[in-house]
Amino acid sequence: MNSIRLRLLFVSLLILLAFVLITGFALQKANQTSALQAQEDRMQGLVYALMGAIEIDDDNFALNAGEVPEPRLGSPASGLVATVADARGRLVWQSASAIEPGGEQAAAAPGEWRFRVLDDQERFSLAFGFRWLAESGAQLYSIHVSEEMAPFLQRQAQFRRQLWLWLLVPAALLLLVQLVVLAWVMRPLKRLAREVGEIESGEDDRVDGVYPRELHGLQGALNTLLGQERSRQQRYRQALDDLAHSLKTPLAVIRNLVHSGAGSALERDIAEQSERMELIVARQLKRAAVRSQHLLSPPVGLREPLEATLRSMRKIYADKGLALRLEMQGDPQVRVDRADLYELIGNLLDNACKWARSLVEITIAEANALVEIRIRDDGPGFPAEAARLLERGLRADSLREGQGLGLALVNEIVTAAGGGIELVEQGEGACVRLTLPAG
Repeated sequence: MNSIRLRLLFVSLLILLAFVLITGFALQKANQTSALQAQEDRMQGLVYALMGAIEIDDDNFALNAGEVPEPRLGSPASGLVATVADARGRLVWQSASAIEPGGEQAAAAPGEWRFRVLDDQERFSLAFGFRWLAESGAQLYSIHVSEEMAPFLQRQAQFRRQLWLWLLVPAALLLLVQLVVLAWVMRPLKRLAREVGEIESGEDDRVDGVYPRELHGLQGALNTLLGQERSRQQRYRQALDDLAHSLKTPLAVIRNLVHSGAGSALERDIAEQSERMELIVARQLKRAAVRSQHLLSPPVGLREPLEATLRSMRKIYADKGLALRLEMQGDPQVRVDRADLYELIGNLLDNACKWARSLVEITIAEANALVEIRIRDDGPGFPAEAARLLERGLRADSLREGQGLGLALVNEIVTAAGGGIELVEQGEGACVRLTLPAG
């Protein structure tokens, strides 16, 4: 998960879900406890009402149900049943709501309240023991009240539905608000990314937007880095210019002095070495220029450099009658300095034309944010350990002109641009495969 927005949204969703679940279960448990206590209190009130309606005369037990303010006790199958048992558990009275006569009841101790939830019978049960003083002495009785759980369970189910509805709907609204907040918070980062893209494309040279305080350090660091890169680039260019002027003038003087002489073997050797020194200086300057390229290079199209270089190769190698073919769709963009791109293509096509017998093919393909360039010739192919040709000072044929810096220079350019180079044996001839970041 490489997106900051997705990470924040995922964490917020987890926190919100955990809060909703914890709150929901806590409220559900609190409501259930409160509902059970209310159920017990209602049944205790009914017990007190029953005790007020009891009349015991000459040890004869009687209960006036009309004095009990609970009409369900007189309605059969109402779900509420009340009974009174003596000390031995024998039934002495039961309400008219009982469908069938009750059996013996477990006696409760005087003053003892015994509230139970009979899950197997889906009923609530409350028992209370009391002592009645009669002429013959104290009599022990137990009042038992039981009620069906169905209405209670329905109320609980309805509460749970309403509870989760009222929790999930606000949670969804909060998540929507979180999305809006994230979009608002991420706007400065998106604007910063857009400015960096403009710098990459060459439309701007610094980050000038107004950003929140938390991004001031990053903005300052980027501008400092870009400024240092521009200064370093300028220093490199000045140093290279100074080096070129400093070396070319003494070499030109040496060459003129030699040419003005009698043309001895020593003078010819000096002239030859001075020309080689000029060639080496030129190539080393190019290599130094590669190292001083911009951190952020704007994209460059491949078609123009390729077609211009092919026109030059046709003129230079006109005597060989080479067939130069280019296969490319559109104008793929690569992130390489324009001068470096010309140097790269020129070196590779020059090598291919030198060794080719009759054909040089250039194929361009683009996939997965990379541009692949294949340059193939029908020459003798690469020698053993071809990868060593990418090292400095090594070349396939020491009789050819040059110092073996061509492929090494190409390798440095490609590596500095974030690409790769590979020397491939492809049937008859040789093939160089390049990959460069697409623009």
